[in-house]
Amino acid sequence: MTAIDPGVTATQPNPFANIGLTQPAGNGTAAGGNGAALDSASLGLTGANFMNLLLAQVKNQDPMNPMDSTAFLGQLAQLSTVSGIQQLNDGFSSLSASLTSNQALQAANLVGHQAQTTSPSLQWDGTTPVTAQAVLPIASGNVQVAVMDAAGQFVTGIALGSQPAGNASFTWDGTNADGNKVAPGTYTLVATATDNNTTTALQTLTNATITGVGLGGVNGLTLDLAGVGTVPFNDVKSIR
Repeated sequence: MTAIDPGVTATQPNPFANIGLTQPAGNGTAAGGNGAALDSASLGLTGANFMNLLLAQVKNQDPMNPMDSTAFLGQLAQLSTVSGIQQLNDGFSSLSASLTSNQALQAANLVGHQAQTTSPSLQWDGTTPVTAQAVLPIASGNVQVAVMDAAGQFVTGIALGSQPAGNASFTWDGTNADGNKVAPGTYTLVATATDNNTTTALQTLTNATITGVGLGGVNGLTLDLAGVGTVPFNDVKSIR
């Protein structure tokens, strides 16, 4: 009889070789008295690999200590659950992509329309008076709007006086403080509210022409607005 060196560990057959897997650490057997259960997620198994593995476990189990049928059925149920979740995720991903594409196609019809968004930028075409709004979180007794050119120079001021909380509308006819028409281009609005010797900056809502639609990126659907730039579709207040 050949003696066995106690310092050498006997090599066990790898029951996973037929599915292209290396045997994990430990005795690599299934639950139910034969060792720790295998984690299919950690091994990166597909559904077919998982089934092959279970069959290999049954084929190579110890006849004196067979795999517990409850554990076997439990692993099958786990596979079914994981597969169902994956199919559900795939379905939602497909639905999301379809909805996004449909939204982009609908938004493309908005090119040429006017979109209102929170922005200090105002586009003056040289002819049509421009309407905007100052946003007041609380009522104010003295609301002023300054129109600045691209160089940051003062063009004219618009006095709105006392205003309640909400959106205070105003119109600029494209003239400077001397009453002369200014050149077409992009101008900036600076709105303030002064009360009790304290001046507070206000947000403004302006209208701009939609020149394009973007799809993708972290902001999802975006609109290109003349004189304003690219803004997320969710930041648009209204379209007309």
